[in-house]
Amino acid sequence: FEAYGPSKAGLLLNALGRLFTAYLQYFSGHSCRMEDLVLTKASDSVRRGLINKAYNMGSRAARAWANSEGGKVPIELDENEDKGPLKPVEAAAAAFKVRQLLSGNEGRNNSAA
Repeated sequence: FEAYGPSKAGLLLNALGRLFTAYLQYFSGHSCRMEDLVLTKASDSVRRGLINKAYNMGSRAARAWANSEGGKVPIELDENEDKGPLKPVEAAAAAFKVRQLLSGNEGRNNSAA
């Protein structure tokens, strides 16, 4: 920079960046084009399935925690239970119970929430 000025230093850094990028793409197979970032329909459907599965597992875990009085009694898991989403009535009941448990109406004795 001090010897040749900012324009020549910029050209050198730009050339080195292109050289290292070409090396990574050619020898290591790394690239970052738009085609690398766009999901295919098959991978997007897999991603959506995983998101739905995680949401269903989370809502079932919240319901199990609420049914155990906030972890004060052992949580019983039903292995034969359907793995689909909760019915609206089940989700509303679980949400009400979680809200009730987290409201802190037990004062200082509420150590579970």
